[in-house]
Amino acid sequence: MNNTDRSAQRIILLFILVLLVPATLFAASPPADASEPRNVSAFSMGEATGDQPVVHGSLPMNLVVPAMLPYEGYLYISNCTTGLYTVRYNEDNGLELLDTISNPPDFIYQITASSQVLYALDGFHPIAYNLTDPAHPSPIPNDFQPLIGPPRYMKAVGSIVYMATTSIPDIDLYTFETVSFADPAAPQSLGYFYDDNACYSLQQSSIYPQYLVLFGRSTRVLDITDPAGPVEVFQFDFPLRYGRELADRFVAITSWPEGSLQLFELQEDGVLIPREPIGETGFRHIDTNGSLLAAAKESEMVLYHRSGGEITEWTRFPVTGTISGVALDSSCLYVSTYDSLFAYPLSGLGVETAGSTAPPEQFRIAGVYPNPFNSTARVVFDLPSPETVLIRVFDLLGRRVARLHSGNLGAGRHEVMWNAEGIGSGMYLVQVRAGARTDVRKVVLVK
Repeated sequence: MNNTDRSAQRIILLFILVLLVPATLFAASPPADASEPRNVSAFSMGEATGDQPVVHGSLPMNLVVPAMLPYEGYLYISNCTTGLYTVRYNEDNGLELLDTISNPPDFIYQITASSQVLYALDGFHPIAYNLTDPAHPSPIPNDFQPLIGPPRYMKAVGSIVYMATTSIPDIDLYTFETVSFADPAAPQSLGYFYDDNACYSLQQSSIYPQYLVLFGRSTRVLDITDPAGPVEVFQFDFPLRYGRELADRFVAITSWPEGSLQLFELQEDGVLIPREPIGETGFRHIDTNGSLLAAAKESEMVLYHRSGGEITEWTRFPVTGTISGVALDSSCLYVSTYDSLFAYPLSGLGVETAGSTAPPEQFRIAGVYPNPFNSTARVVFDLPSPETVLIRVFDLLGRRVARLHSGNLGAGRHEVMWNAEGIGSGMYLVQVRAGARTDVRKVVLVK
């Protein structure tokens, strides 16, 4: 296909996407409710309502549902036709708009990040942004074009980006492509396959990082041990959207208009088993952080907590306007409407006082990040009580290649770094021993 044909295809697809924007994007906002939580910071295109202060200028978000990504203390927002924003929340200044990359060549639809690199779908091809200065992402231009179809959803795992494409209506054909960003200025396609499954989100398991879950018209689990050749290990015809990891489970929204929440358990063999549903409907957006789940209806937020195998509701409250997206990090809940971005400190919602900082309930390796990796990886693990901890790395022949930690640690979540300089590519086993208990995770080193 020549460049003229590609340009024509982009114009046609962009026109189709514009036609498909739901009419609710232009719906009027309902009046503020007096019971809405206070201590809320907001960007707004209009005047502040009630005692919600407008902290810093305006952030136009009134046309297309944004993608929001909390990462390393910052919130990155892509707002399709208007640009990429970097936002930070702090207790003194509320929300701060730190940087704006405006007027993209086409439109920025989806974002993901890994290993201090942000990836954005700029038009129909992915671009890497250097996060050496996380407040000001720096784009790294490239000439890469997807082999088949325009990508719409993606997930970064180390320097590998997995992309799922959209489909032209009535053709019902999708593709899944793996791209290496080892050199961000010259990405290389590692391969692709055709698919008849519309994919709406991609999530890597932190418990079994060799698996990537594709939530869509049917839900699939891929083994990505070999990034160049993902292998489907499980599929079931259960339409799901916006899947996220919630503690030791996955949670997803069943297809609209029902919009109920369903929990799933990922087994070691890659089988995804439906577990308990959360008994409400009407949800449109979700995000998670650890054991916290933020779920949005049209104009209402609900915050849940998973502990001891049970889901409990922390709080719920109305939001002024139609909710277009949610994001959750360790200190703040972010809610976007079609004309505002709100920040709700979790401490103001009672999360900290309700015991969210309690020690973990079980010993486990929470994850090795990123995985695969090409230089350094973080080993994250939970201790329910103080223990003597030994952390080692072995190759598949049982030979020790690294010793990462030996000593006493208190209860809580801990993290150690593995610098794999001088170690060859391959699969390794990270072993964490705490007292008499041991947990092991596979990790892939790619150089």
